[in-house]
Amino acid sequence: GGCVNDPTEMENAPDMSAGSRKILTSAEAEAGELLVKFSKESIAAVEAGVTRSESTRTGIQPFDAALKEISAVSVERVIPVVEQHEADARASGLHRWYRVRFNDQVSLDEAARKLAAVEDVEVVQYDGYVARNFTEMSAVPYNNVWSSDRDQINTRSGETPKFNDPMLNKQWHYKNTGDETLVSPIKEGCDINVEPAWEFCTGDPSIIVAVMDEGVMYKHEDLAANMWVNQAELNGQKGVDDDGNGYVDDVYGYNFAKDQGDITWTDPEDSGHGTHVAGTISAVNNNGIGVCGIAGGSGNNDGVKIMSIQIFAGRYQSTISRNVDAIYYATSMGASILQCSWGLMSGAINSDEQYLDERSIEANGSPILLIRNVRVVRSTAVLSFLRLVMKQEPVVILRHILRWFV
Repeated sequence: GGCVNDPTEMENAPDMSAGSRKILTSAEAEAGELLVKFSKESIAAVEAGVTRSESTRTGIQPFDAALKEISAVSVERVIPVVEQHEADARASGLHRWYRVRFNDQVSLDEAARKLAAVEDVEVVQYDGYVARNFTEMSAVPYNNVWSSDRDQINTRSGETPKFNDPMLNKQWHYKNTGDETLVSPIKEGCDINVEPAWEFCTGDPSIIVAVMDEGVMYKHEDLAANMWVNQAELNGQKGVDDDGNGYVDDVYGYNFAKDQGDITWTDPEDSGHGTHVAGTISAVNNNGIGVCGIAGGSGNNDGVKIMSIQIFAGRYQSTISRNVDAIYYATSMGASILQCSWGLMSGAINSDEQYLDERSIEANGSPILLIRNVRVVRSTAVLSFLRLVMKQEPVVILRHILRWFV
């Protein structure tokens, strides 16, 4: 069980002579798509030959010949050009990453061999699928979860709760008094000890938390007041990129699973996990309804803001390149915290120690790791991106840190 036996991507990689150090795993990857990192010496020529109109020529003759052999249909930069962030992107080398799309009947391994054989190519990486790292949930009737009567909710501990949210005293993970009417077995004191933290701070609306997960139900009565809102798009024209950031109708975030502005949460196979996570982070406190968020404020519009970065939508799932785009979007739009309950479907690093042996992160931020026994993936495109993020501002990544770009 678990992920302890997952091989690393280098163990899964095919044995290739000329390109063996350039190519990672093709397991569980998008067909007809590869990620390519060009050398510093060649990138100027590539940029001159490729535009955002999805050109199929780069100006590098050997690479263009390989593109023809694999029936390429487009070559485009992985992250869009955003003027105010372009200097940071270039300093971190993100501008050298391109997505190559080609005939999906062509073998991924064969296409990778051909592209990796070009001298101006530093890395060729398969665009692996991203997998949920949480158990699917289903709604359970209230009385089946807790046996105590709702009218007794605020008398369980004999104390006056800090906030008036009726379900607060049922959130035993915040303050665990050992009440077996909530769950059994239960151990008093086994909680996150949130009350002392609330005496110091209950939230901060200047902090934006990007929930990279299923879509967040932004209309939820216990979340709506703490949702991040892109005012330019909210007050703009439908179907138009009103703020010029490269994304259309991104009012509450963006749906990278479907490549659209509309955030969804009712597709078949959706579990509600994105909304659940958002509530734990910033359900509105002291509003007389529902539950409390850890940083949901005090009832004075002072909770942290939730940005929905949707990477799962029913059967739709994201890939490495789309998640890179998603993280870049989140940081560009002001998020300083990323919540991540996901990993790759193959190529896992199985322990913190293994990761530290492989590569450490530049000390230019405040990463906080909340890591379970889950799949934490190394991918050539992501660590350099994480470095960029850390240089811009402190970024906290919950559940497990994105350690892909090596």
